[in-house]
Amino acid sequence: MALLDALFGLKVERLKDIDYFLDTAISFNLRGQIPNRFWLESISGYFPSISGSEVSPKAALTSMDAFTKLVEDLVASGKISPEKRNRLRQMAHGTSLAKDNSVTFSERLSLDPVEIKDQAREISWESLSLISWLDRVPLLASLSLAEELFKDREISELRATTERAFSMSLDRDYFKLQQTPWHYRPPTVHTILNFIQAHNKKDKVALIVIDCLSISFWQVLRCSLEKRFSLVPTSEGSTFAWIPTLTSVSRQSIFSARTPAELGQMIKSTSGEEGYWEDFWRDKGFQREAIQFIKVAEKKEEDVQHAISDQDIRRLALIFNDIDELVHTTTSISTLNTESLLKLIDNWTTVLFGPLLRNLLNLGWVVFVTSDHGAQRIRRDIGNIREGVFMERTGQRARIYSRLSFATETKAEGILWDSKGTLPQDYVALLAPHGAGYGSSSGWGHGGASWEEVIVPFITFGGRS
Repeated sequence: MALLDALFGLKVERLKDIDYFLDTAISFNLRGQIPNRFWLESISGYFPSISGSEVSPKAALTSMDAFTKLVEDLVASGKISPEKRNRLRQMAHGTSLAKDNSVTFSERLSLDPVEIKDQAREISWESLSLISWLDRVPLLASLSLAEELFKDREISELRATTERAFSMSLDRDYFKLQQTPWHYRPPTVHTILNFIQAHNKKDKVALIVIDCLSISFWQVLRCSLEKRFSLVPTSEGSTFAWIPTLTSVSRQSIFSARTPAELGQMIKSTSGEEGYWEDFWRDKGFQREAIQFIKVAEKKEEDVQHAISDQDIRRLALIFNDIDELVHTTTSISTLNTESLLKLIDNWTTVLFGPLLRNLLNLGWVVFVTSDHGAQRIRRDIGNIREGVFMERTGQRARIYSRLSFATETKAEGILWDSKGTLPQDYVALLAPHGAGYGSSSGWGHGGASWEEVIVPFITFGGRS
């Protein structure tokens, strides 16, 4: 069962729930990655009890035609609503493209390795100020994707050049981010809420935080949203996550509008996020009933839809963990390569994110999309360090210590991060070098200080351009 969870994200014990079963069935059909007959037989005892249909649950998991027939039978028998059926139809939108193996992601994203190399050579990366790296994001994302998809040695060398130059920029300018003006664009994630308030005081605003949405992964989402839903951003920008690039550090910084140093002991947990979000907007004059905070994975679909449709809500936060979960699945399963991960992200956009975003825009929301951190490809394991560590399960590229001496005593390979006052005094970060992981040698991870972990999208849909 654990393997099925890792390979397919399948929570076997939840299959008896008809809604979860249907979402699982369409996800399997979309990704074209079906459990074999042995696995299907082993989990058949967990299938929901379905009467009034000739279609078996097993058939619905392996055939889109059978799935479609089952859905219609369930509507006819009153077991699911017509609204549920319509959503499932929306989820099935774009299956032909998802299953078209003749269209590679490099073609879909219009990646030209020659053009990418030419553009990368023209830039003096070492001379860039830290803030000016945000103006190079489209090229950086293309460079990262091209490195993975083309396996071109020269592209890999150019990517390594950018990483060295970015590290130099961090050393020079990182501490200055705390004083960088945010009215033109938010330079760091902790200035996002102030930026939104300054520019969208009268709008209904939804802030969507997609955990682990790197600038490269955003290109996949963007392509899917445009091709499948005709949704194009009003504006596209980026901002800096806080280092170490962990959820408890950077996502809390988003919702609190504080630097990590100002979070104190709360930096070790995400439990204060909802309170931070409410306090910020209450301080700006919004009533409690106008503020909502939702971790989508923890809510029923109807609860999310109710919040989106509620006329009283003016400030809505939506958190998605799906991409982060996909990233960590690919880390544990070495057979899932870059193309597989991008396909899963593409399918997630088609199945869940695209329909929700379209619904928000149709209802008049101004939508901001960002992330707490990105992710970097891990290619070598430098050992799993445990002693004296407070660590997140998902932080393969960072180890956190309460004292500087604890970090130095490990004598482990890594970068002892000089936060220059951006972290609490009792919070010391040891960061893995470029392309390395603590206890992991494959897949993707985060926690470190590469530009693909530190630079995250800041995207606007709706409102004024």
